[in-house]
Amino acid sequence: NAYVDAALMEEAVLIVLSNAMEASKEEATIQCSLKRQRDQYAIIIQDQGKGIPHEILPQIFEQFFTTKSNGVGLGLSICKRIMDQHHGKITIESKVDQGTIVTLLIPQQISKT
Repeated sequence: NAYVDAALMEEAVLIVLSNAMEASKEEATIQCSLKRQRDQYAIIIQDQGKGIPHEILPQIFEQFFTTKSNGVGLGLSICKRIMDQHHGKITIESKVDQGTIVTLLIPQQISKT
């Protein structure tokens, strides 16, 4: 079992899904899955969007960092904070013009938050 703050985890997933939708073309597919991996759960969100350039990947969790003309740069920093609060982790794999895979990793046996 994993004990999570459902509202916070929902917020993290919605932020990632929103980013995936914004990065993807209208007819693109976004896949979302939940897997149990050893001692953790993984929420995996994969898009077919424009991808994230390798050189900016180290900055994407910084507060107020954004590449969007109308963005404020809080989404992924909030996700990281939520995952940290749950003793979890967020990982991102991305290839320009091919898409992005965001994985939210949640330990199975953590205490209630």
